[in-house]
Amino acid sequence: MMPVWLVLGTEWIYRVEWEDWENSAGHREDYRIAELVAARNRGQARYLAWKTDKTFTGDMREMPRFVTHKTPLSVGGIPRVVTSEHQGPGDIGLWVRHDPQE
Repeated sequence: MMPVWLVLGTEWIYRVEWEDWENSAGHREDYRIAELVAARNRGQARYLAWKTDKTFTGDMREMPRFVTHKTPLSVGGIPRVVTSEHQGPGDIGLWVRHDPQE
């Protein structure tokens, strides 16, 4: 079994979403990376979270900073991003706790 890490970007990633490239019409959509990652260690978790992002270049000098926390979850299989495997009903945020009694 492999531990699951919560990987949170501590730096904003600035991105412009263009509606009309020719007229320079667009707006900023800033975001941070937030993923649940099954990995052997913190470094591997950070790398896999960054690798799923659009800004991934492979140049380690451009990797944003992350905070990683080991969760009580563990999964089998290969190292991978498991965010979609562990989201609750409604897909709101990274985690949604759902009590079946409700």
